Amino acid sequence: DVDGSILIEADYAATIETSVMAVSVSAAFGTFAGSLAIGVSTATNEMAGMVRAGADRAVLLATGSVTISAKDRPSIDAESTAVAVAISGGIGFSFAGGGAVATNTIATQVVAAVTRSGTTAVEGSISGMSEIEAGGNLSVTADSLQAARAEVYAAAASFGLIAAAGAGTNATIQLGSIVDALIDMAEVYLEGASSTVDLRAKSLQKSYAESD
Repeated sequence: DVDGSILIEADYAATIETSVMAVSVSAAFGTFAGSLAIGVSTATNEMAGMVRAGADRAVLLATGSVTISAKDRPSIDAESTAVAVAISGGIGFSFAGGGAVATNTIATQVVAAVTRSGTTAVEGSISGMSEIEAGGNLSVTADSLQAARAEVYAAAASFGLIAAAGAGTNATIQLGSIVDALIDMAEVYLEGASSTVDLRAKSLQKSYAESD
């Protein structure tokens, strides 16, 4: 028994910040000269996991409110830059190529639950299921806020009698979440006349990608 309120909370925040750069310079001088420069920059970030808050096979008694909250706030910030310069000072060719790639992936699961695992009765429970008895409100909420940003830049320059340059970029963001808030195999008793049950699962995803 608790004289007051009960809070069961799992709150996880993780951040990845990466910045990678590749620079390639090639120069050749002479009567017959050729130069080749290639720069490639790659940033790959992945986040996965589970955040869970719950009352499993439990009997909770409180004179106040009972709150079960699971929150997940992962974020990735990645920047990838590639620069290539080729110079030929004679009769010949010069080629410069630059490529930048950034890939961000977030796949997480967030669970807030009142449940009873297994098939045997819960000790101390009249019904055999998990039980919550409160004098105030019951809140079971799961929240996921995912944010990812990817910026990629590539530049190539070539100088010579025969010159060619090329640059390419690619930014990829993949966001996915499983968010569950549940009351299962459980009984809830709220004594207050104005007491409420808030059962809520919410997911918010933000992404920004720029490729130049």
